[in-house]
Amino acid sequence: MLFLDKMVNKKGSHVSIIVSMVLFIGFVIFLYFISQPVFMTRTDKQVVMDYLEIKLKQEIVSPVNILSISINNSYSLPEGSGSCVYISNPYSNRDFIVKDFDNNVIDSKQNSGNAEFAFSSNRNFKIYFFNSTFEHNLGEVGCGSLSGSDYSINSNLTMDLVSLDAVNNLINIYEGAYSELMTYLSIPLNNDFSFKFIYSNGTIMGPEFNDKNLNIFVKDFPIRYLDIDGSQKQGILQIIVW
Repeated sequence: MLFLDKMVNKKGSHVSIIVSMVLFIGFVIFLYFISQPVFMTRTDKQVVMDYLEIKLKQEIVSPVNILSISINNSYSLPEGSGSCVYISNPYSNRDFIVKDFDNNVIDSKQNSGNAEFAFSSNRNFKIYFFNSTFEHNLGEVGCGSLSGSDYSINSNLTMDLVSLDAVNNLINIYEGAYSELMTYLSIPLNNDFSFKFIYSNGTIMGPEFNDKNLNIFVKDFPIRYLDIDGSQKQGILQIIVW
């Protein structure tokens, strides 16, 4: 009897172990399946955010041409002209800002397709031509013309930077025609998005949206922009999806 009791106990213990293992494996499988939607959602939203980074950059990034020139020492302002000179704007559809080699902003203005800027003793300038709006304070009139023989081009560099005007324009489109923007950007179904642009000083600009009760996913993308004073700065394009 003792032997049979032992055999029964052994069989019972084996059954208990098997049942425990089955329950444990079932529990693991249950956790896996209930967590799959979360993992899949996070992965799907990550793909959408990376896609939106590309699409939004296409809308807000533009080439800036930086023309560095030196006015010849032999050049002097024509008699009767103002204390300013001008060159023909090679990018007539873009605004510009002028700086000296110490990065001080020089008074300037656009006039009949010409880039006019103040001129005195300094003869070295950098002119930034960009799809953005700059403040112009030049009050002089009758600027002296600079012909090709009056100055030399040191360099003409091109780089891609965020236009703050383009960011503002995208915000206006988002707030006024969101559905059309979604279609234009070819956003996948069952996805919504918003975005913010964060300046280097922490200032935030972006469309208004209510994120309450939303399961949102957020990702920051570092990006460089040209400020209104012609300085290149580091900003952040923040993309939000849900």
